[in-house]
Amino acid sequence: GVVGHVTTYFGGVAADEPHAALVGRDALSAGGSAADAVVAMALTMTVTRPDVAGLGGGGVCVYFDRNSKKAQAIDFLPRAARTPPPHGRWIATVPGIPRGLFALHARYGRLRWEQVVQPAENLARFGTQMSRGFDRAITANQALVAWNPDLRALLAARGGGRVHEGDSLRQLDLSGTLSRIRTAGPGPFYGGQQAREYVDAVRAAGGSG
Repeated sequence: GVVGHVTTYFGGVAADEPHAALVGRDALSAGGSAADAVVAMALTMTVTRPDVAGLGGGGVCVYFDRNSKKAQAIDFLPRAARTPPPHGRWIATVPGIPRGLFALHARYGRLRWEQVVQPAENLARFGTQMSRGFDRAITANQALVAWNPDLRALLAARGGGRVHEGDSLRQLDLSGTLSRIRTAGPGPFYGGQQAREYVDAVRAAGGSG
């Protein structure tokens, strides 16, 4: 459970963003499993690359056990409602990442759940340098940023304009959400106050919820 516990060769990780790769390395170095590293990296990327790994998304994970020579898959892709949305609104889906990552960790993790969530929460709370990939994604979607006042406020720079690659970016609302996931698991994300906040945000953005 302590970074540096494993001093010999302990595997490797790959991620689309440097901070996520470092967090995954630390999870393995602390004696964590591949699942611990994947969960920690995925949650980190909800902070550093939310355009590709936001909490509202999902995914599929394939886990291979070298001892039994068996592979298992966990599908936590977002699920859309069966009924069509009202006219003028887009289809909203039920997020899969919080519950899917929790299930992956519960089945194959070695470290404490709190330990794999904490790095992402800290990056969101105290700030991290904006990655090149996130900066390019924002540039490619300027119309969406201009349309969304909350997103504009999040990306605003102190001297005017928006933050760019290498600038510090703090996401206090996201850190609060990750804190609740760390302490209570994914349950509140799907029921209770946090779920109501998610539905309200979806409706405010023009989705159906």
